[in-house]
Amino acid sequence: MEIFAEAGTTDGTVAHYVFGDGSGGVVIGEADEAGTGYRNILNYGEFVEYETKVLLSIDDAVPHIMDALAD
Repeated sequence: MEIFAEAGTTDGTVAHYVFGDGSGGVVIGEADEAGTGYRNILNYGEFVEYETKVLLSIDDAVPHIMDALAD
């Protein structure tokens, strides 16, 4: 808790959720690039194991999908 009080969250953090069984949690954030969030994760790496998933809106994803299908 001391480290969290010092480092906190990063800009763009939308919400934190904790699994009811104590097995983990989820942080939802929004950013134009992943570097800022990654830097914040480094503050907690000694204590927490992370899995990161980058999400795109459908509007952002469809042009890439169409481009891949055209190949």
